[in-house]
Amino acid sequence: MTKTRETVHMRKWKLVGIFLFLQFVFFGCRSTPPEPQVHAPGHDGQTSSIKKSDLAGTWEYRDENGAYCLTLNRKGHGMYPWQGGRLSTTKLDNGRWQGKWHQTKNDREGEFDLLLSSSGNQAEGRWWYTRIKSDNSPTQPGGRFTLLQMPCSPQVTHSLLSPLR
Repeated sequence: MTKTRETVHMRKWKLVGIFLFLQFVFFGCRSTPPEPQVHAPGHDGQTSSIKKSDLAGTWEYRDENGAYCLTLNRKGHGMYPWQGGRLSTTKLDNGRWQGKWHQTKNDREGEFDLLLSSSGNQAEGRWWYTRIKSDNSPTQPGGRFTLLQMPCSPQVTHSLLSPLR
């Protein structure tokens, strides 16, 4: 009788173990997948010692529509000529550069997320809208872009009229 009782007890725990394992497999692994990482050329994945003050200077912005210059101060904030644009850095951590942008002439604003190269003079990432005029939940997509810290020529300042090739 004791042997039967032990067998029933062991089967019960075996079933509980199988049940818990199946719960873990079916429900424990379900989660939202992480957002794909943006990899900038020259980024070695190591902790970056780049500070906001290192962002100060002239940067060349490039996307599928063209290029233009923007100048940032020691806090990573600055202006750019396209649509009366303003860029504000909100976070710079471990080579990840995040911020907000606002354009007064076309009444749009949004955010951006970049990954800096290990040298800190190049960044790649994406931008998106958070507001278009009175629409606070726009569905219009943003895009991908590159920033290069370098002096800008007059041709780049006006190149939004002719896309990069």
